Amino acid sequence: MIKAYREKKISCSPEAVKPLPKTYAKRGAKTLQLMTPFFEKMGVHSDQFINEGSCHFYGAPVAIILCQDDAFPKARFVDIGLTLGYFILTAYDFGLGTCPIGLITAYEDEIKDLLNIPENKNVVIGVALGYPDSESPINRFKSSRDDLSRFVRWIG
Repeated sequence: MIKAYREKKISCSPEAVKPLPKTYAKRGAKTLQLMTPFFEKMGVHSDQFINEGSCHFYGAPVAIILCQDDAFPKARFVDIGLTLGYFILTAYDFGLGTCPIGLITAYEDEIKDLLNIPENKNVVIGVALGYPDSESPINRFKSSRDDLSRFVRWIG
C-alpha cells in the first residue's frame, strides 16, 4: 500500500465532502501541533508518519480489514463501528494495542486485488493490532479531551 500511497498521494479524510467545521479543524490542528515534538524525536515528518504509517499499519504484526457486503445500506456502518469498539476494548484487555485506520478506504481497489476480496464487499476500515511499543515517543503522546458538555446534549 505504500507504493499506492506514493503514487496517488491520497491523505487522511479522502472522502470528505466538505471542510470540517472550524471547531474540529482547530482541534485537529492543535493536536497535530502538540504531536510535532514527538515526530521530531522519531525523525519523521507528520505527513510521512500519519499517511505512510497508516498505509503500512504502523508496522503492526497484524492488519485487520473490516468489510461489508454491498447488499447492506451504509447505515449498517454503525454495526461495524460497534463491533470495532468492542474489539478494541477486548484487545486492550489482553494487553494489545489497536489503531483504527480509515485512510485505507482510499486504496480499496489495491486492497481487494492484493487480498482477493470479492467485488461485492466494501472495505470499511482497517485496524492495526499488536503489542504497544512503550519506547516509541508517539505512544507517550496523549491528546487533550474536551468536556462532554461541548458536544453532547443530555435530554431528560
